[in-house]
Parts: sequence; structure tokens; C-alpha cells
Amino acid sequence: MSTTPSMIDLIKQSEFSNEDPFEINQNLFPSLKTVLPDSFIKRLESECYSNWLNWAFEGESNVSVVYKILQNQIATEAVDYFSHLTAQEKQHIHSYFDEIIAEEREHRLIFKNIIDKLQLPVDIKHDPDFFDPDSEKFNSFWDTNCNKIGFLPALGMSVIGESYLLACFVLFYKQSTNEAKKIIFKQFLTEESQHISKFLNLIKRGRYSDSDREILHHSFLQRIQEKVQFETKKVNSVYQKLQNSFNKTVVDKGHRVSILNDVTKFNQLVYSGELHESFKELFLRRSYQFYHAVFPDVTEDEFLDIVANYHSDALITY
Repeated sequence: MSTTPSMIDLIKQSEFSNEDPFEINQNLFPSLKTVLPDSFIKRLESECYSNWLNWAFEGESNVSVVYKILQNQIATEAVDYFSHLTAQEKQHIHSYFDEIIAEEREHRLIFKNIIDKLQLPVDIKHDPDFFDPDSEKFNSFWDTNCNKIGFLPALGMSVIGESYLLACFVLFYKQSTNEAKKIIFKQFLTEESQHISKFLNLIKRGRYSDSDREILHHSFLQRIQEKVQFETKKVNSVYQKLQNSFNKTVVDKGHRVSILNDVTKFNQLVYSGELHESFKELFLRRSYQFYHAVFPDVTEDEFLDIVANYHSDALITY
């Protein structure tokens, strides 16, 4: 990726605040202004940004290793989903895995540079010594996990992560008022789009049994539920931590108190508005492309119904 040095230079030349690191032209959660003091909103948004940056750094670190493992499993025919392909076709797949891995490692470095410029609390800051693609311990960790969960769930986990990152990059690119940061996110979203296209091509070429499709069905949908909105887990976590403060600070009765005492209503308010509707629409559209590659008879409207009604008691531990 020939532009990476200039991207890192742009990062080194830019300032990144904990409250608004990407200088977007509106609050992340503008609808909350109707029910919460600015101090709560700023805290929520700051924690969401910090959590997302750590997740992105760790995610890029993870896939730098996971993709290498999946690449090797295809090359050695440890899985037979692609054994029908010609040697030339397999070599082509191997080559674009190499390209993706190289770019993910560089994305990891870019996120590390951004995080290092922020004054994050030690308890939420990433651990660069563990999340190191060249670390034997880190590689061993993912080798064990990929063998444990299997090729298809690992692939499903990764491709839905790519869709989530793309939706985030588009959000920040469109909303940032800083030209240098817009250039960074433009490069990010260009490369993530290319990754998605390559993985779509890979998934379409696989031959899957009914049981394989069932595995992919649940793998996709569990991850989609987790990522269908921006930083849902962090929003819910902060909601729980600040619950008592909400009740003490907000003295109005009726509408405000009802929303602040109901996590479902709170989330509906948090993610209302064009910003989050556009995010969700793009994420689900990209996710559908992956799902449709395995389930070609399912229409997009049917897929959206499946997502809306999907429930799983399975605990994602990877």
C-alpha cells in the first residue's frame, strides 16, 4: 500500500482529542440531547470512540493472523470447501490473501499511531505486546481458536467485521470536517471495499453442505446482531454504569424518566436519526452480500426479516 507512509505522516501531523478524535460535524448521538445533560453525552461518546479505536486496532491485529491461518488451511486442503478449484485458482486466492494480510498489518499500525496520540486510561488501552502479529504467543492463541471454532465461523466472524469497519469508515469520512482525516478514512474505506469484494469472491467459490450452511447462517447472524449499530455493547455498558446518575440528575417526570429507565427505549433514541440509519443500512447491505453468496435464494427483504427476528442463546467467546 504505497500511501501508508503518507497516512501515518498525516496522523503524526494531526491532533486527536478523546472527546472527538475524528472531528465529525455533529454529535455521535444527537438525539440524546432531548433527555440527557451534555456531560453525559460527552462521556458516552468519548468512551465509544476509545472503545472503537481499541476494537479496530485489536481487530486488525487479529485478522492479520486469522487470515494467514485460513489461507494455509485452504492451501493445504485442511478444509475441502475449495478443493474443486484448479491450482491456478487456488494460487489466485493465495495471492489476494497475501495482499489483504499486508494491508491489515498496515491498518493495525495506523490505528496504533492514532491510539498512541490519545491519553487513554490504562485500564481501557490496547495491549500492543499481546496483539502483535509477529508474536508466537498471539499466533498460538489464534491457531488454537481457529481450530476450536472451525474455518467457517472464523471466516464468518472476519467478513462481518470487514462490513462493520467499512460502515464506520464511511460514517467518519462523510462526517469529518478535517481534510487530513478525510483522506485517511477515504483510503481505509477504499481498501476495506476491496477486501469485501475479494472475500465475496472466495465465499461464492466454496462448496458447502447443508450443515456447512447452517454453521455459516448462525456465524453470520450472531456477528450481525453484535455489530448492526455503532458500538452497541459500549452504549449499553455506559447506560448501566450511569443508571443511578440518570435518575438523580434528570428531575423531569414522564417521557424522560420512561426512556432513561428502559434500555430498549434508550437504544431506540440513541440510534434514531439519519446518521445511524445510514450506518445500519450500509452495514446490512454489505452483510447481505455475504449471506446471499451462501443462500442465493434468500432475497434482501427476507434477509432483513431474518436478522430482525434472529435470537441465539449462544455465547460468542472468540
